[in-house]
Amino acid sequence: MLKTAQEGGVLEQSRDYRGWAMEYINSTMSFDTDSYVDENTQVFVIPYNDDEKNGFIATDSSYFKGGSTYNILSYNEDKFEVADVVLVFEKKDAGGNGKLARPFFFESSSKIADKDGNEKIKIVGYKDGVKTSFIMADDAKAELKLGDALMLSQNVKGEVVSVSHLYRASSGNLGSDNSNFGMSSDRVTVSGKVVDFDAESGRLLLDVGNETKKEKSFIISKAQQVYCLNKERNKITLSQVNEIVIGDFIVMDFSWNTLRDIMIYR
Repeated sequence: MLKTAQEGGVLEQSRDYRGWAMEYINSTMSFDTDSYVDENTQVFVIPYNDDEKNGFIATDSSYFKGGSTYNILSYNEDKFEVADVVLVFEKKDAGGNGKLARPFFFESSSKIADKDGNEKIKIVGYKDGVKTSFIMADDAKAELKLGDALMLSQNVKGEVVSVSHLYRASSGNLGSDNSNFGMSSDRVTVSGKVVDFDAESGRLLLDVGNETKKEKSFIISKAQQVYCLNKERNKITLSQVNEIVIGDFIVMDFSWNTLRDIMIYR
């Protein structure tokens, strides 16, 4: 048990999620509805490298981001399972890859200097419909190409510590070859060539094959975000579902039965 510094009260451990990552859900302020936080919950973050003294953070529940995953200990949960205190144990391969996390579409990178004059790599692209940038951690390594669809994992300082590819632009117009799958999966990424599309109904016929033709139909009218990569201009822009045309190569990212993002490659 841990004693609080202010009142000498005792913290009693309620849940131990250090062995597996729990996804934070914004709408319920919970970890997969097993443990909850509120605006009064105190949050303490412990970096994966405990020699990194500047990595320790004392904050509140605003630290948690919907769709990201965390290894945590919760303390003093009340009868509604709301914790007084949460310890977050940062891991190099954790965070950012939950079922509700959105992909990052890479556009460019550049070298910058931080406040101490150290050289850093900045990556620029789109996430959640917004052009944004991230700083790569010193030991993070990734070969990235314009149009890559990525999941990013970050440390407590917000630096990207690891990258996983949902789609590699270097593979060209290669279908995902997954015509038989269920949307009950936590995350499904589909790529292929548009065979037919009815913009009015939102019905799409996609050839997802990479050696032989494999057609699969989708309804895409409720996609949360659409992007378009213009290969001649080396630029990503925001787009709309009704701008998709027959012959386009597209990548679609689904999670929790919902179409989140579409990238059109032209």
